[in-house]
Amino acid sequence: PFAGKICKECSVGESVNELFQECSGCGYFVYCSRKCQKAHWKKEHKFLCTAMNIGNDSERDIRKHSRRLLKFNDLYFPL
Repeated sequence: PFAGKICKECSVGESVNELFQECSGCGYFVYCSRKCQKAHWKKEHKFLCTAMNIGNDSERDIRKHSRRLLKFNDLYFPL
């Protein structure tokens, strides 16, 4: 059965038996494999993830909270 997450690189759906890993930097994107994570990192994510993690601790906390709100919104109010 489908568990609700989609790999950002290959668009395969997460199954109950095989859970995806989140980006440890931003926590926003998920990947089905290390191969997909590396491919997406090289294409575009390193620029986005790095930009999300620049700043002092309080700025990082604000961004972290914002990312959690985005995840919640995506999960409960999909487009």
